[in-house]
Amino acid sequence: MSATALTVIHKHLRREMFDFSMRLFRAGPHQVPAIKAAFAELAALLRTHAAQEEARLEPALNDRDTDAAARLLRDHERLDAELDRLSAAVRALDGSSARCTDALLQLHLDWNRYLGAYLLHLDDEERDVFAGFAGHMSLEGIAQSALAQGEEGKRFLDRLWSVTTPTERLAIEDAHADAAYCAENAAAAC
Repeated sequence: MSATALTVIHKHLRREMFDFSMRLFRAGPHQVPAIKAAFAELAALLRTHAAQEEARLEPALNDRDTDAAARLLRDHERLDAELDRLSAAVRALDGSSARCTDALLQLHLDWNRYLGAYLLHLDDEERDVFAGFAGHMSLEGIAQSALAQGEEGKRFLDRLWSVTTPTERLAIEDAHADAAYCAENAAAAC
C-alpha cells in the first residue's frame, strides 16, 4: 500500500493520541488542568478529522460502496459518542479531590479502550474503506491545502513532518516549493 494523504494524516492522529496517552498515564492531580487542555485539543482534532472525511470523502465513497459509506458513518457516530463520554469524565476531574488519583486511573483505562477502538477504525479505513481512493488523496494536495490556511496550516505540516518517511517528506517539500513559487510569482497560473 502506498502512502496517501489519509495514511499520513492517520499517522499524525496516532501520534497525537499516543502523546496524550503518555501524558495521561503520567499525570497526577496537580496536572489536571494540563490534561483537560490537552484532551480538549485532541478531541477537537479527532472531530475535525471525522468531519473532513465525511465532507470530502464520504460522498464519493457512497457513490462506490453504500455499505462502506454507512459503516464509516456508524463508526464515526460510535467513536464520537464515546468521545463525548470521555469529555464528560475529563471535565469532571478535580485536582483537589481526594479521589482524583482514582479518577485519573479510570480515565486512563477508559482512554485505552477508546484508543484501541479508534486504532482499529483507522486500520479499517486504510485497508478496506478507502483502499480504492489512493489517487484522490495525494500528499501534495494535503500540503497545499494546509499551506493555504496560513500559520495554522504551517504548524499542522510541521507536526505532520514528524511522522513522515523521507518519500512522504519529498511530496510535502514539493508542495512547499510550489506554494513559494506561486507566492513569488502571483501572476503565474498556479
